[in-house]
Amino acid sequence: MSGCVAGTLIRVKEDKNIPLEWWKPIEQLQVDDLVLCRPDTDEDIQDYKPVVKNFKYTKKEIWALRVYDLVDDITTEQPGLSTYFATPNHPVWKCGTASPSLEKQSFKKTKGHWLRVDQLQEGDVVRDVNNNLYSIAQTTPLFQLQDSNLAWLPSNDEYRIGESYGHVIDLNELITSKVGLVRTGKGCNNYYIDESGNHIPYVADVYNVEIADFHTYFIGMDGIWVHNTNFLD
Repeated sequence: MSGCVAGTLIRVKEDKNIPLEWWKPIEQLQVDDLVLCRPDTDEDIQDYKPVVKNFKYTKKEIWALRVYDLVDDITTEQPGLSTYFATPNHPVWKCGTASPSLEKQSFKKTKGHWLRVDQLQEGDVVRDVNNNLYSIAQTTPLFQLQDSNLAWLPSNDEYRIGESYGHVIDLNELITSKVGLVRTGKGCNNYYIDESGNHIPYVADVYNVEIADFHTYFIGMDGIWVHNTNFLD
């Protein structure tokens, strides 16, 4: 039972009757909607295939998947940072690795394979609908704050203050922004813990779809390639 949070955009066949024409929030996908996908064996084919089923799962633990663009020259280009929110077992296609320089020339291609979000490591490389490359910046669980409407994203900056420093995230912004974006909020320490002194996993409803034939789709406006089945469990 894997999936993405509400507001996650999915690349679909152009439809001028929807706000973004080429993208639709995952929770709004319906059976027979045409979704852009490619075979899960990574054949060099892309096509629009219909949604066969849609799913909603309640109160699932949410992880953040953060990726940097790989650029030609780090001295003249600023890599973009995008964040996606899914269950830890959601499969993403890894196609190689890259150095911390985040330059395309550091990319080392490996045999492509599917990994769960929680198996991806910093420096692993994933790709999008146009075969652009992205380096994993961080994969981490979200945790609860005292305000149940907000989540807490731990910082991966080693110089920060211990393990309690991070940033506030409001996942409702994915829906209200209408373009599938959520801001990284103010930095804060998180002292909301359980009786054992551990941070409490953040849970939310997630959504998924089964795609005919190819069983994959592309998430976000970047179009990161993911699978529609948590077959790696």
